[in-house]
Amino acid sequence: MGDASPSAADFEAVVVVGKGLRKLDRAGVLTIADGTLTLRKGKGDLIAQAPVAEVAAEAMGMAAGAAARITIAGERYAVEPVQLRRFAGAGLAEAGANLARDIARIKQGREMTQALLGALDAAGGQVAGS
Repeated sequence: MGDASPSAADFEAVVVVGKGLRKLDRAGVLTIADGTLTLRKGKGDLIAQAPVAEVAAEAMGMAAGAAARITIAGERYAVEPVQLRRFAGAGLAEAGANLARDIARIKQGREMTQALLGALDAAGGQVAGS
């Protein structure tokens, strides 16, 4: 059921997966297919899987809405688009040059989060605020 091919998925995104203060994977894959949400590491190892009806999610305010907190089988995970990860230097000139790109990344992250929450809601998941 959760091993559906990507072409059969209702929703699929490459995400950074975190649990608590720990990053589990920086290129994980979140898939919704056949009524099941599957969260895997980039190399394919299963992190969590559950029927969508048993999954709860909400946008994370502290991430400017560009990430989601998902509860799967009682375990809480944070997922955010890989595009929000950045490894630039910390100089003032560099920070100013990156500002426009950062704003675009946050916008993309918000769009991905809204798409994820919409797909969960449509599949029967519990989405806060819907």
